[in-house]
Amino acid sequence: MAAFQAPVDVLPVRATLTEAQKQMLKAAEIDLNSRIVPFAEKVSRAAKDLSRSLLEGKADPELRGRLADDLANRVSELASEAIRLRVSALSALIDSLSPDQKKLLLSELEKPGADADLLNIMKNVFKEN
Repeated sequence: MAAFQAPVDVLPVRATLTEAQKQMLKAAEIDLNSRIVPFAEKVSRAAKDLSRSLLEGKADPELRGRLADDLANRVSELASEAIRLRVSALSALIDSLSPDQKKLLLSELEKPGADADLLNIMKNVFKEN
């Protein structure tokens, strides 16, 4: 018995988003990036304060400890807010996806070594040529 072969003229279906979904994805990314900037700036300032303290050569372990704690708190705050903002920004878009689109994204997420960031997965799967 011969093995089944797909007809030569059949092309694989390309994953696409509707225009509305594309706009939602773009808006979500812009909104996310603009809202995360203030938190990233706080992390940067805290890191500079700690670095400055280390470079000034003043051996004040208490100050360095407070600055290190401040940096750790700012990084934690940034990570927490980034997660909340990402979920919020993507929720409406995810709700607009068809079951087939969601299934495709889920299959990409489940691949070994796949990016865990759903926004990145969506941009990769639904990228335009």
